[in-house]
Amino acid sequence: MNAAVPKPVLDRDVHDRAFLAFASWVFFLGLLFVLRTPPRIYPDTFGYTNMRVWWSMGHGFLGALQQGLANRPIATQLLFWLVPSNKAVQILFFVLSFASWTYFATVARSALVHPGLRFLAGALICVSAVGSWSLAFNNAILPESLAMSVTVVQTASVISHALQPRRTSLLVFMLASLIGAFTTTSLAFLAPAVAPLFAMRRERIRTAVALTLYALALLLASSNLLHHDAPANFDMVVKDNVFGRMAHDRLGRSLLISKGFPAADLDGGCTRSFDYLGPDLEGHLNDAPLYPCRVGSGATRWIQASGSSTYMEWLLRGSGARILQFLRAGLPSLLSSAQDVRTMTGMDSTPLWRVLQQAAPIGDARISALLLLLVLLLRLRAPGTTAHAPGPRIGLLLALLCGAELSNVFIAYWGDTSDILRHCIHPLTALQATLCLACFYRIDAWSRRHNPAHGLRV
Repeated sequence: MNAAVPKPVLDRDVHDRAFLAFASWVFFLGLLFVLRTPPRIYPDTFGYTNMRVWWSMGHGFLGALQQGLANRPIATQLLFWLVPSNKAVQILFFVLSFASWTYFATVARSALVHPGLRFLAGALICVSAVGSWSLAFNNAILPESLAMSVTVVQTASVISHALQPRRTSLLVFMLASLIGAFTTTSLAFLAPAVAPLFAMRRERIRTAVALTLYALALLLASSNLLHHDAPANFDMVVKDNVFGRMAHDRLGRSLLISKGFPAADLDGGCTRSFDYLGPDLEGHLNDAPLYPCRVGSGATRWIQASGSSTYMEWLLRGSGARILQFLRAGLPSLLSSAQDVRTMTGMDSTPLWRVLQQAAPIGDARISALLLLLVLLLRLRAPGTTAHAPGPRIGLLLALLCGAELSNVFIAYWGDTSDILRHCIHPLTALQATLCLACFYRIDAWSRRHNPAHGLRV
């Protein structure tokens, strides 16, 4: 006579099937939405489709690649070149987004023991593939959707390797870091911050060192391409930060003058303004910084020669003030303005959109604040573990991941064109996902302590 199967095993089997069914429903619902929604083109789109345009003009691959390198990071341009239809790009963005969130959800479920919590955590994270941020940027022919997917995969691969070291998670991290380094400028800084966390297992210290060196090499390569092959785009960012940030700060103004910046251009009325482009992602939230006045040739030459180094010196010399400004104004502003993404795709009048935009906690500033509060109240470190349950090092790993992702938000905020949400959207997404898992991990640890039966794993 066969022995009875323990109840926790049955519960896990039922909840695993329920999660699979739920993930399938999320995929088909999201795909239906994408098929019904036209792709959206923005002014910045043309910078990322430049390689596709030059290819269509008969310049060949090398000629198109050269023109692409002279404009924007190359990974998104290669994607748009390989997939010449904007509708196909939109569908591909959704598929990549769903795959990345499902991967993170699977890893999150592996970090938990309680069957009900495994299902709930997996469902909430998986549904982020059809949350407001994901759908908004999947529909936009811009690099942000790809950047969000890459960041989620990087985060999940680190957690997966800590739970159970496998070569697969290392290869996934390396591939995601390679794509991310050439997708957006700020994303290249995340991999060097996250790679050392592979050393959470002491036997993997050499692996962590090798991955960190690999990530730093990618960072140097991507920064070199941007600075030397796309000087116009690089100078535009420096120009925005000089006039939009340094010129309004006492230390910044004195530093500019001491470094030889023409005072006449600094006080000549060349103030930062915005060109309103309509009630969409690029207009309402991401107004393009323009300068209606003409900057003298001396100021232009100075920005090209000394603008970047002077801006970096300003950030370092006033690092304390910049951190406080980011925490007091920058981060709250980014999270609050993120709420407006819900009304920026032109789909807010449809019932399907209204359902989906409320589905996921990722992308909601109020949920972010609640998650952070719960983590602080519950603490990340587990009070105890049962047999075969994830140890307290996972809690420490999640805390360090949150720190790395928050630092990347800081870099994206200060290192790119100022006050534009979409430049910070990928680390914000990963930060919220990690906080979400941290909350479930702490609740799961409490459950294991009060109900040891939930420590049974198969």
